[in-house]
Amino acid sequence: MSSLLFLFLTVLQIWLVSSWMPMLHLGHPMTATNELNLTGFASQGGFGGREAYLKQKLDHTQEVKEWSQRYFYNNRYYRKGGNVAFLMLGGMGVLDIGWVTNEKIPFVQMAKERGAMMFALEHRFYGKSRPTDDLSVKNLKYLTIEQAIGDIKTFIEEMNKKHKLENPKWIVFGGSYAGSLALWAREKYKDENLIAGAVASSPIMRPKFDFWEATQFAEKEIQKVDKKCGESIRIGFMQMIDMLGNQVGRSQLSELFKMRPRFLTPDLRNIQLLNSIQLNNFISAVQFRGGPYMQNGTHSYNLKQLCEIMNTETIDQLTALERVSNVRHLQSKYLNDMDKYTPVDFDALMKYLLKKDFDEEGWASVDRASLWQRCTQLGSFPTTDGAINSIFGSLVSIDFYADLCQVFGEKFNAEHIEMTVEETLQHYGGADNYKGTNVVIANGGSDPYHLLSKLSSRDPTVVTYLIEGGSHCGDMFPFEFNNSPTAAPGTKLIHLLTAQNIDTWISGVPSPFHIDKKEPEKQLVKLEVSAMPATPLPSPSLNGVKSRFSLFKRQSTQAVATQLTPREMDILQRVRLGRPPHGFVPNLDTVDTPSEYETGYFTQPVDHFNNQNPATFDQKYYKNEQWAREGGPIFLMIGGEGPSSSKWILNENYTWLQWAKKFGATTYMLEHRYYGDSDLQRLLFDSTDTKLKRTYTTYLSSLQMLYDTANFIQAIDADNGKKGTWIVFGGSYAGSLALWMRKLFPNLVHGAVGSSAPLEAKLDYHEYYQVVEASIREYSEDCAYAIGEGFEDIHEKMLSERGREEISKTFKLNPPWDDVSDVFEIDKQFFFWNLMEQFTAAVQYSGDNSGGYADGHGIPDLCKIMTNERRTPMARIAEFNEYMTRFFTGKPAFEYTFNSYKEFVSTAYKAQFATDKKAAAGTLWLWQTCTEFGFYGTTDSGYSLFGNPLPLNFFTQLCSDLFGWKIDYSAEMNRRATLNVNNRYGGRYKYEKTNVVMTYGTLDPWTALGPVECKETENCLMIKGTAHCAEMYPAREADLPSLKEARSKIENIIEGWVQAKKVSQDQRPVEKNSKKSFFSFLHRQ
Repeated sequence: MSSLLFLFLTVLQIWLVSSWMPMLHLGHPMTATNELNLTGFASQGGFGGREAYLKQKLDHTQEVKEWSQRYFYNNRYYRKGGNVAFLMLGGMGVLDIGWVTNEKIPFVQMAKERGAMMFALEHRFYGKSRPTDDLSVKNLKYLTIEQAIGDIKTFIEEMNKKHKLENPKWIVFGGSYAGSLALWAREKYKDENLIAGAVASSPIMRPKFDFWEATQFAEKEIQKVDKKCGESIRIGFMQMIDMLGNQVGRSQLSELFKMRPRFLTPDLRNIQLLNSIQLNNFISAVQFRGGPYMQNGTHSYNLKQLCEIMNTETIDQLTALERVSNVRHLQSKYLNDMDKYTPVDFDALMKYLLKKDFDEEGWASVDRASLWQRCTQLGSFPTTDGAINSIFGSLVSIDFYADLCQVFGEKFNAEHIEMTVEETLQHYGGADNYKGTNVVIANGGSDPYHLLSKLSSRDPTVVTYLIEGGSHCGDMFPFEFNNSPTAAPGTKLIHLLTAQNIDTWISGVPSPFHIDKKEPEKQLVKLEVSAMPATPLPSPSLNGVKSRFSLFKRQSTQAVATQLTPREMDILQRVRLGRPPHGFVPNLDTVDTPSEYETGYFTQPVDHFNNQNPATFDQKYYKNEQWAREGGPIFLMIGGEGPSSSKWILNENYTWLQWAKKFGATTYMLEHRYYGDSDLQRLLFDSTDTKLKRTYTTYLSSLQMLYDTANFIQAIDADNGKKGTWIVFGGSYAGSLALWMRKLFPNLVHGAVGSSAPLEAKLDYHEYYQVVEASIREYSEDCAYAIGEGFEDIHEKMLSERGREEISKTFKLNPPWDDVSDVFEIDKQFFFWNLMEQFTAAVQYSGDNSGGYADGHGIPDLCKIMTNERRTPMARIAEFNEYMTRFFTGKPAFEYTFNSYKEFVSTAYKAQFATDKKAAAGTLWLWQTCTEFGFYGTTDSGYSLFGNPLPLNFFTQLCSDLFGWKIDYSAEMNRRATLNVNNRYGGRYKYEKTNVVMTYGTLDPWTALGPVECKETENCLMIKGTAHCAEMYPAREADLPSLKEARSKIENIIEGWVQAKKVSQDQRPVEKNSKKSFFSFLHRQ
């Protein structure tokens, strides 16, 4: 009997965690329930559990049809006249009566000790709780967190009436997603005396769309437990991924893994399906290492057993990987039905998920219902997108799950899912803004999902505890399941803390614990980091400010710049690192230099935030007073991610100079630090700054440049003896700087005009290629279709040696791919990146009146080539690649397509020190994306014309390979940097728009990082039919009416600013030799 009981407990515990499993993210732990009649067994034990149903509203926001929700209850331990009730909430799975009958479960033990009624409420749309006839999308709209919380309220109110409870004290419990429900229900109804307290185990409090951190955490845990195991996993995955690249290898894998269908069709989604199953085998072993995988201190498919399999000396690592897959216990219904086989047919999986009918047991329904919740509110899909030399490879990108979500309709793409997850985060406040009280939150330190939970609080009624070595929901199991030495003490402690707090809630006595709210909150793991303090350290004083201007740049005592070889220069012309090929250096006729023009250098602090660092550098500026009038404004063009050009301040055909001429403005242009002649190379040897010597780009950031600009403005004002009416301009990244100047320094900058300016830093900018595709489709569906056909052909050929040789010949790859080439995943990604950059360049700058783009190389020329049916679609793509390569290199004949990732990394690193400043700019800009902005254009959105060859991990790997040996680079560091940028400047959601103009072209991919709503009433202009920074370039007769109108509107807005300033301007003199610091000047009112 004891062995039967133990078997029951094992099966039950697997069910108990059915609310959160990483396996395919279809559903959750699945076991063969027909082996044991759990309900019958429980009844035989005499525990008194009962099944019942309650009428619920389908929609709690209005009076509509009702349905019957299943629940279990047990009054065995209830003390007559008592008022305590325990409620266990069901999550994404079939609920079992064992929750209210198994005396070994802490929930039941605590209820017994307190004479409490016990209830367990099954979640709507799971198990037997079926609100609608089927799981169609029109019905699934009622499967939401909000409706589930409404169910909880109705249930408690009805039980109070049914059992005539007076002054009831309800304690709600839940694990994983159900734990989140418990916390959110307590938060929502805390003022209604509905719920006295909540106990949550491993709750998900900060859901995120792409949860690549889970994979990284699992890898670290494995390496910590057994480094040999980690290396064995790496070799196994490398062998598998390598074999997937050719037909012979795929056939061998099909036989080894007993694949269904028998032969793996070489399609990316099928390959990702196989890899995701293998990946999640290891994530789940880490996640549940101390829970259902532990049996009386022994292991059964936990991390230790997996590592024993992987380290087996008598088999190779690939065979070990298959054995791990073969013994997996926790699966979705879909995988469970495969028995000993491995599914590798993505289309078959989609067909399965399209089934709308409830199945008899309810487990198949779990797969569709739980996927719906992830695709509409919770996300948190584990991927390899943050991978840097990961032991699991890099094939499981977020686009795999985005395409799974398409089972509910085309609108469920990456952008939509990401938006809905963000809405969940905003609605419930995440972890940091949780407002509930009287809660206990337990997390396992070895559970990847603790990264998404709440780990600390200043509120003494919110008790958080991280169990060292603990697993997902480990504290909810019978204690024998947690006999691992590390988790046992923490599990005992959280049980004591829970019991203690429950007694406090029941008694109604306030918490005896008090915390000084002024103390900073300590976070064990804090993913959302705060912005840099708004108040920086003071800058140097203004003494001798006049002398900070110079006609000449100081030279280094040693030669430090690097001369690139012709081969290296040629490589950098072909691989542009996401920058415009012409930058903001237009190819226009030389113009006469007026006497009012000057260029020089301004001495800037290297670090505006360290007044103990005396290092300075020379920043180049340009000035033109030929149109200046007394009392006129001052226009400043801020330099961006490339060398500045005097033509931006001399050629009056430029739009901003036309306005300068009209308004009598003095014009300046300030080159961005590190770029062009404003480099810091002199300091590499001359300075004593150890940070700079370790990493040349240490002080290259947007914030340093913003303070450069403020410092420059302040010095000009001091020189003029009065504050000027400064209006700043910029395009693309420099446009962002212009807008951020107005936000950070409103007392210095009167107005700002930002063209095509991204306001939001974003690590995975998958929207980029979505806009590229939409722009092409708007011009020609036939063109888009041809591109899609061509890339599909390339993807298919990429999966065989013969196909890769054909690609190599068609595109004239250098170095080539031949029968002896080792083609790794990073090499394929590099090829696709360079190829796709040709298309993005044609779209992003289509129609710009600048350089070669003034006469072509945009969408029309792209589509002219792609719709020429005399060649195959792949051959047309190759022709377009040749066309754009000639444009970028300036060579009349096409020679080759550069194709070495390793050589590129070496060249790009060297380029940051190059004498050729254009060559240096690409690497410098990449540094800014790696340390601040992200901006990585990926194909993680799901289906696209280009397929999905470019995951986020390509860029994180690139950043690591280029800069990782100098800085502690990681995808998480990069992600936190983007959060800092958005916190500091407001992002697209919270940017404060005062005296600014923002312009965006409907064809421009960067539009997606502009304001959430571009309203003309808020001076945001969406210019139909134009691309990147179109209104900045000289006007021409062929310009679209929308472009002409936009220029006119901007002019009128600027005129309003200038006139308003003239009326209210206070021209108090500024002392030229002020003793006040820069900081005090900027904040003087």
